[in-house]
Amino acid sequence: MLGGAEAPAVGAPSEGGAATGTAPGTAPGTDPGTEAPTEDGEPAGGRYRLSRAGIHNVWHYDDHVFDFADGRLLLRGRNGAGKSKALEMLLPFLLDGDARRLDTTGSSRTSLRWLLLEGRDDRSSGSRRRTGDGTEADPLSENASADGDAAESPAAGADSDSEDGPSATLGYLWVEFTRSADAPRTSSDEHGARASTDDGAAAGTRRITLGAAVTASPGAEARSVFFITDREVGTDLLLIDDGRPMPVDRLRAEVGPHNCYDAPVNYRARVMRELFGIDDPVRYRNLIHLLYRLRRPTIGERLEAGELVSVLAEALPPMDETILDEMARNITDLEQARARLQALRSAREQVSGFLTDYRGYLQRTLRVQAESVREQVDAYRRRDAEVERLTGELEELVTAEGAVQEERDRLRRTRDTASSDATTLSRSGDAPEDASDFERQARDAAVSAYIRAAEATSAAAGYANTNEEQAEQRLGADITAIERALDGLGRLHERLRTTARAAGVDPAGLGQTPHPVPTTLAPRESVTRVNLEGLEQAVEREPVSGIDVGDLRARLAELHDLFTAADTAAAERETAVADLIDRAERRTAAEQREAALAGEAESAESALERAREREQAAIGSVRSASADYADRVRAWCTRLRETSPDADLGTQLAELESLVELPLEDSLRVLDADVPERVARQAHGTVDPLLRELRTRRDTAVGEERELSTELDELSERRGAASGHIAPERPAWATAGRDEAAGAPFYLAVDFASDLTSDERSGLEAALEACGVLSGWIAADGSLTDGTTRDLLLAPGRPVKGRSLRDVLVPADPVPGGITSGAVSALLDSIGLLPPPGEEEPEPRHRRDSPPPVSSAVSVDGRWRLGAASGAHSKTSAEYIGKEARAETSDRHLANIDRRIAIAEALLAEAEERRGDIERMHAALVETDRALPDPSGVLAAWSSLDNARSWLAETQRAHSAARDEYDKARQATLNLRAELAEPAARYELPTGADQLAATRTALERLRTGLAAAHRDLEDLAVLLEDYRGHTAAWEDARSGRVLAEDARTAAITDMITVRREIELTDRARTAAPDQISVAVDQVRDRMEDAAGQLPEVERKAQRARDDRVAAETRLDTAVLERAAQARRALDSGGVLRAMLAREDGGADTALLTAAGIESIAAHLEPEEAAEAAESGQEADADHDVLAGRVAALDALLSELEAGLGEPDADELDDSGILRRREELHGVLAASEAVGAWTELTEPAGLKRLTVHGDDGSHDVTAYADHLDEAAAAAEEDALLREEEAFERHLLGELAGHLRGQIEEAHALISTMNDVLGDTTTSQGLGVRLDWQLAPDADEDIQAVVPLLAKPPEQRTRVETTRLRDALRRCIEAIRRLDPTATGGAQLRAALDYRSWFAFTVYVTDAAHPGRERRLSHRTALSQGEQRVVAYLVLFAAAAAQFGSLAAQAPQAPRLILLDDAFAKVDEPTHGRLLGLLVELDLDFVLTSERVWGCFESVPSLHIYECLRDPAVPGIATLHFTWDGSRRRLVGV
Repeated sequence: MLGGAEAPAVGAPSEGGAATGTAPGTAPGTDPGTEAPTEDGEPAGGRYRLSRAGIHNVWHYDDHVFDFADGRLLLRGRNGAGKSKALEMLLPFLLDGDARRLDTTGSSRTSLRWLLLEGRDDRSSGSRRRTGDGTEADPLSENASADGDAAESPAAGADSDSEDGPSATLGYLWVEFTRSADAPRTSSDEHGARASTDDGAAAGTRRITLGAAVTASPGAEARSVFFITDREVGTDLLLIDDGRPMPVDRLRAEVGPHNCYDAPVNYRARVMRELFGIDDPVRYRNLIHLLYRLRRPTIGERLEAGELVSVLAEALPPMDETILDEMARNITDLEQARARLQALRSAREQVSGFLTDYRGYLQRTLRVQAESVREQVDAYRRRDAEVERLTGELEELVTAEGAVQEERDRLRRTRDTASSDATTLSRSGDAPEDASDFERQARDAAVSAYIRAAEATSAAAGYANTNEEQAEQRLGADITAIERALDGLGRLHERLRTTARAAGVDPAGLGQTPHPVPTTLAPRESVTRVNLEGLEQAVEREPVSGIDVGDLRARLAELHDLFTAADTAAAERETAVADLIDRAERRTAAEQREAALAGEAESAESALERAREREQAAIGSVRSASADYADRVRAWCTRLRETSPDADLGTQLAELESLVELPLEDSLRVLDADVPERVARQAHGTVDPLLRELRTRRDTAVGEERELSTELDELSERRGAASGHIAPERPAWATAGRDEAAGAPFYLAVDFASDLTSDERSGLEAALEACGVLSGWIAADGSLTDGTTRDLLLAPGRPVKGRSLRDVLVPADPVPGGITSGAVSALLDSIGLLPPPGEEEPEPRHRRDSPPPVSSAVSVDGRWRLGAASGAHSKTSAEYIGKEARAETSDRHLANIDRRIAIAEALLAEAEERRGDIERMHAALVETDRALPDPSGVLAAWSSLDNARSWLAETQRAHSAARDEYDKARQATLNLRAELAEPAARYELPTGADQLAATRTALERLRTGLAAAHRDLEDLAVLLEDYRGHTAAWEDARSGRVLAEDARTAAITDMITVRREIELTDRARTAAPDQISVAVDQVRDRMEDAAGQLPEVERKAQRARDDRVAAETRLDTAVLERAAQARRALDSGGVLRAMLAREDGGADTALLTAAGIESIAAHLEPEEAAEAAESGQEADADHDVLAGRVAALDALLSELEAGLGEPDADELDDSGILRRREELHGVLAASEAVGAWTELTEPAGLKRLTVHGDDGSHDVTAYADHLDEAAAAAEEDALLREEEAFERHLLGELAGHLRGQIEEAHALISTMNDVLGDTTTSQGLGVRLDWQLAPDADEDIQAVVPLLAKPPEQRTRVETTRLRDALRRCIEAIRRLDPTATGGAQLRAALDYRSWFAFTVYVTDAAHPGRERRLSHRTALSQGEQRVVAYLVLFAAAAAQFGSLAAQAPQAPRLILLDDAFAKVDEPTHGRLLGLLVELDLDFVLTSERVWGCFESVPSLHIYECLRDPAVPGIATLHFTWDGSRRRLVGV
């Protein structure tokens, strides 16, 4: 019935009288809605209570608002109606914003996106399946809760113009909490917004509304914008306007941007702070965790088998995930640091082994090169000794030549002088004694002329000598300039060689800078010169040094050609390098992609392995679940036989049991995924007919009850209305009202004639009743009233001829209603009286003699006629005409009603008993039907297996794709490497991009240097041309000087001869002839003697000259050979130096260290180029430079030979070191911690190993030091991380958190026991909880717990160490058990203190206070008692949580959420459990299929019956209220 019809209270007590309107614990006269004070005197209104909630445009809810009665709400409905979905969407989601935990079953299958999009578009036609409890659920639904609230026929949601665009679907969820405003306020809006009463709120009420605007678009995840406000939804905050949700932007503007949150973290923090009044996120998370746990629909099932203990453990404060994750990260970091340290140490060992072998290789190679250099240096030493010997020999020959030449010149002068003297003496014998004046004058003139000629030639000789000296000076200057230019070219050449090495060009291709070959333009001369006085003077002329221009030109031309060829090669190499750089960049990109894809491939392979393991585990779960499900199905069949013993179920149950028969082969002992559905179909096909039969019988019984109840009501009404006479029934159409003062019915206006028999009376009344006259209305004036009156009116007509009713009826005495007797008599006269059968009057002979027929007539035998209508009726006695008849009728009628009431009451009692039996049978059968084994285990196992196989297939595809991509990338990298390696090998270029870039830079510098060298060569060509010209000028000057000196000698000789002739002539004039003859003979003898000696002396002089020239030639050859040998030695030494030095010429300390010859570093300083000789510098200056360099090389070689020592048989050759390099490369490249790769090059003929890594490139020796540094840093990092993980986090934060959680758990359990101590069942049963260390706890946990109980400052160092070691062993033990689990999962398993302790539930009995029974499956409790005990414990756990919270935040709400509440608990117990929730002051939101909650123990409750037609979108709700005594329908 609608419109406020009342219904009796379902489940109201059968004894104790009628239900009253006062709730238990409520003072008389108090409104049930008024909250009673709590025990501590705190007004109940002082805390927040659930007030309202709303769902707008989410799932099938269009615009629904749910009201709470003092914080209490019940959502009812059939399976799939949407009651559980409403709970999922509202709470606790709006308390923490965690969309991952929407699903009440904890399976995370319901998502906001599904609710907004997919869940609204599902269709249920032909796609529903049976769940384990017999309900139907959509297989496409992401959630099917325990009560079957699956998506079967969603309504299309409206798209809104939200911030996500017009294609997004927008919906709103909100819940409102209120409390009285006079309670103390503990928190305020963090932004200054006061949660005070707004204009639309009731005075004295504070309100907090929590909500979420949820948007979802196809192809994107759902997004939520959470908001908190004190505005009242629907009054001053319209979330739905004109049927459309408010856009999110407008919501932000309405409630304020500071009250809107895009992330649930900040929203949760504010809810925690403002609504619950606490600041501890861990405590709030524990509280919300308990709400989620209690909300599960299976919370009351199988608790006696150990699940109650599990639920109690889960209700304890869990470990803080943040702390565990932080600890896991620290341990992971520590393990990674240790693994990296171990990898670095292993790599260092490998590098050390390689360096040992590498040292042998280096020493062997260097020893071979040193032996080669030693041969060259020894050859130079021999050449140098030969030059020294030849130099001494030449000096001796020059001295001997000078002596012979002096002897020759003396003999020549003696001969000539003697010849001249002999001639003069011979002529003087004929001369007069005294010369004439003319003769004297002539002689004086001749002497003077000879003197002047001698002086002139002497002056000319001096000028020629000066001219020659100047020419020599110009040659010296030219040589100095050439040497300076050659030195500059040499320095440039050295730089070019260094640059060429850096560019990868063989420096040998640049040749050698030529040194000028010294030549002697004029040998040393020792001559005797006669001066003007005739005295002989010894003159030494130094040799004139020059250079071999032809040789130098040829060598410079060769060097020019080499430079040109080098420039061409460098240009070609530069082009190649540019191409290689491009290829190297592409190779690097390919390698990076390969590395990334390799990591992805490894991850995919690891994921594939995990997927395979997961598949195997899922297969095992399917086998286990199949066996368990089969056992439970067989047990259910047994129960069904016991429940319906009279039904013939043998064949059907045999078929059902055959469905779960497992194959004999172990590998096939699983049930197919469709077996539960077939079992459910078969089971329901078996039970449903029985239920239908029972429902039909129950409906029949209920129908009988309803008919009997209706009949009883009617009879009671008739019995109550039977105080006067019984009136005949009026025609159904006669509904007009009658004024008893202005008329009367016909039966009251007449009475029977006294002579009528009882049969005639009954017949006459039957005829009048049948034709309607009996109840017809007679007006007081005897006239008709309004013709439109809906009534049968009687009025007098024309009196009939013959007998009339007046013959058998008379007017009553008195006539009622103001009617006159005459009017009644006239009416009786107008109605004829039919004669009895057989007494009809004879037909008249003529029609004109026949009277007109009577239109209205009756008879005493029950016949009647009204115009064309006629009929007959009979009855046993008269009932209405006459007072006596009416009195008898009334008495008879009352007796009949009393009898019928008694019969109906008896039938009703029988029907109620029959219905009760049927309902009990039906309830038992429904209970059995609902107890059909839940297939969720099998389905979940198959779902897990399907998911595992899907994941495996997807992982295989991903792995194949990753491997394919990796192989392609690997092949591309190999191709690029090959493309890079072939030209790199052809040009002997590196393959690294950085090295190639450096090579290109070096090539650019090389080509620039070569251009400068070409310019220097051009300058040298100019200098050589100048030198050639100056040499020719010197030769001319020398020839002129020789001629001038010869002329001077001749002139002086002539002058001396003339003077001697004059002197001898004068002496001979006075001498005797014999004296003159003797003198002539003496002179001639002297001349002849000199002439005789002269040929031999001239031959000696010639031989001496020839010997000197030969010696000079030999010396020049030896000097050239010595210089060439020096250069060969230096070139060989240069190769050795190149092996031992860096590119800049400095000592390669890394290589020296690797070879164990660090001591030679001082001998490897960069060589200084020889300085150019100053003007006048000795010609052997170049030799001094070369000798110094060779000496330095010799010192280096000696030091190297001393450092290398004797050869060792274990020294490796080239192939051996290549093999060791491959081994080292494999080790370094395989280590993720090292992540390095090696590159082997061979600069200067010595194999060098470079290690490339993320931190750059290192020589292998330096890399060993780098590994030492990295290992030291890694060791320090590992120690720091160990201290971080175990000292600060494990012993500090984590140990403190563990200690706090254990203390909080003890306090919580104590509070729970306090609550349970005051609560018992109606049979006096109670519960006590005991929480102690688990008996099977290992030694480490037994050591940890008492140590944790001690405050950190009170622990000794030994205890701290024991605690740390014990915790570490706990972690290690879990890791050994499951090494594949993540670090966080391992810590959660190892450090979850709840697994260290064990709950023991004791059942107490008020009748035996000293006796307790431990709750187990063997405890002698009925199933109902067990469930009640379970709910008592769970409610106490919730009350304890909120009670401990109330001490800190008295305004915090106290609520509990139950989905599919009190399943399998009998109806009378519902009232006790709900009453307990009321007593514990817990607000609640319940969903149920059959609970109404209408009990006296519940003072107020709002009930919503959810209705949903699968064929029609949307959900309708019937809103009921319960006030403690009556349930009322408020509306739809």
